[in-house]
Amino acid sequence: MDASSVPRSVALVQARAWTDQKRWDRVVELIPKLLAENPEVLEAYLLAARAHINAGNHRMAQRLSQECVRLGPNNVEARYLAAFATNTRLANKHLKAALALNPTWAPLHQLQAHFYLVAQQRDKALESLRLAKQLAPGNADISGELVQLESTGRYLPSEVRKTTQQYKEALMLDPDNANLHYKLGKHLLNLEDDFVGALQSLTVALRSDATNKTYQQAYLRALRRTDPFIKALLTPYLWAQFFDRLIHRKHTSKREETLFGILAIPMFLLWLTCIVLFLIFFTLPVMIYARLTLAEFRAQSISLMPGDQPGWSWSRWPQYWRYLTMALLFALPWTLVGLSIWHVEIMLGVALLMLVVAIIDTARCIGQWVGQGWRERHRPLGILKAFFRVLVPVGSIGAMLGLSFYDKDTFMIWLIFWAILIVPFTLYRWHRAWIS
Repeated sequence: MDASSVPRSVALVQARAWTDQKRWDRVVELIPKLLAENPEVLEAYLLAARAHINAGNHRMAQRLSQECVRLGPNNVEARYLAAFATNTRLANKHLKAALALNPTWAPLHQLQAHFYLVAQQRDKALESLRLAKQLAPGNADISGELVQLESTGRYLPSEVRKTTQQYKEALMLDPDNANLHYKLGKHLLNLEDDFVGALQSLTVALRSDATNKTYQQAYLRALRRTDPFIKALLTPYLWAQFFDRLIHRKHTSKREETLFGILAIPMFLLWLTCIVLFLIFFTLPVMIYARLTLAEFRAQSISLMPGDQPGWSWSRWPQYWRYLTMALLFALPWTLVGLSIWHVEIMLGVALLMLVVAIIDTARCIGQWVGQGWRERHRPLGILKAFFRVLVPVGSIGAMLGLSFYDKDTFMIWLIFWAILIVPFTLYRWHRAWIS
């Protein structure tokens, strides 16, 4: 049934308006009324499916897209949404049907490129994206995805600068494209080390979608990298990343491949040296400093001035205390290494302290995990998630206590094994949360 053959629906008109403005949250709220007023209208289901896809509700999007196909089996958008929302086997079936209906619609080839990437067929994905760009040269999203894929494995300074220019050319097609600004900001942050430029691009992305967690994390990371102390401490880590990229670089000629093959061992040794230096002498001070200034950076990421945020913050320390703290952080790992060489018990004491801190922090994270599951108990399947999140830690602790009464030797072996794993895991989490 076509929309023009039914009485005018207020919900349908409103849903069109919210869709044009990309207010997917408002469209999702409107869906029950929209489908109640238009139970057999294809456009209503298309709008509902698009809203759930963009809101990340893939289960509902899959169900609604199947209804779209039922109401319009020869509708290209219905097939496209069904391909986007369903599993791989059925998705390919819907995509082939859509391409048969309209082989010149660029988003279909863009989606096909995504499927090729999932199947690890990069060359075919490139072909599909290039065809999509030919069909829609003014589509900024397609241009941005093509730049991102073509630049993979291209890490020489000249290649990085070329990629930056290509991203800027793609942005000329749509200067307010949040996703493209995010990609450019991430590129400037990770490969160009242009933290100010990254902040500018990520600011535009956040202005368009201030609640996007991915944008927020990237912005916080770029903001953190503008700190001179963190930049200095991360120098060996950044050099290690540079050598790692050169080792894994995709080569464009046989001569280049031979040259990099000869240099592979020296570059690996340089990479290893930088990693060892960073792990031994720089990891601890950068993580402590990042933790001390975390509240400060988070405040700046939401445009608060230093000292404006409630509670404790690094900016409220007297200047001389800050300088003294940074000097002590520089000296701390060197002192610990020196003392550990002469006194092994100091190393054991530091390891024990780290283990206790890791256990406390892990317990805190488990508590947050359980609490989040309990808060989401009213959502679909929420009570099952809450039950699972309570059962896993309680059951694990109960099993460990039971094992301690049954066989103390096995219990001690498991406890030591768990301790060996928990410290690196905690360090990795801290690195991801405070530095990356």
